[in-house]
Amino acid sequence: NYIAVDIFDDLINFNKKKYKHLNVDFRVLDITSNELPSGDVCIIRLVLQHLSNNLILNFIKLIQNKYKYLIITEHFPSSKNFVANIDKPTGFDIRLYDNSAVVLTEPPFDLKIIKEIDLYENRSAFMEGVLKTKLLQLKD
Repeated sequence: NYIAVDIFDDLINFNKKKYKHLNVDFRVLDITSNELPSGDVCIIRLVLQHLSNNLILNFIKLIQNKYKYLIITEHFPSSKNFVANIDKPTGFDIRLYDNSAVVLTEPPFDLKIIKEIDLYENRSAFMEGVLKTKLLQLKD
């Protein structure tokens, strides 16, 4: 079973109509405050980079002991000399422009994992930086 969530009603309603033939349950949820559905894997793509550190901490609390794996895609600066997790107000901008990126295993998040595997890395075609997808095996 697949469950897809987003905070925007319009997007969820659009996807319900467009993808009604798929076996996907589309739900309106806020990943920082609503109870998340149970499952084996949580996939999150280009979301956390828009959130403040406090909201990311809320998300981490909601996924702990709920999923075995987290697959996360985020933007990273091209430079290896970036500062992880510089706080920012929640909004459309991202940490990339402050030479930062979301790294859940570093402070202030300190997500405890068993293993991290790099799945994909590619220079972004539409903006500077690098898109990275990682698989995190989460501790219970």
